[in-house]
Amino acid sequence: KGLMTLRDSHLYSDVANVTSLGTIDIPSEKLDLTVSAQVARVAPIDIAVTGTFEKPATKAQLGKFIQNIFKKP
Repeated sequence: KGLMTLRDSHLYSDVANVTSLGTIDIPSEKLDLTVSAQVARVAPIDIAVTGTFEKPATKAQLGKFIQNIFKKP
């Protein structure tokens, strides 16, 4: 029916890690994803990606990022 589910899409490298999960409704061109990006050893930031293919919207979800900054090593 054109609904694509991402369960574990990822890019791992020496300098950054990017993962994504969620759904993409291809017929209606709607996005409902969470992308997590981590550069070097900086705490990861989750970004909600919603909207449509033509007009995607992003919103950083800083809760996890802030928690990791103050977490003791």
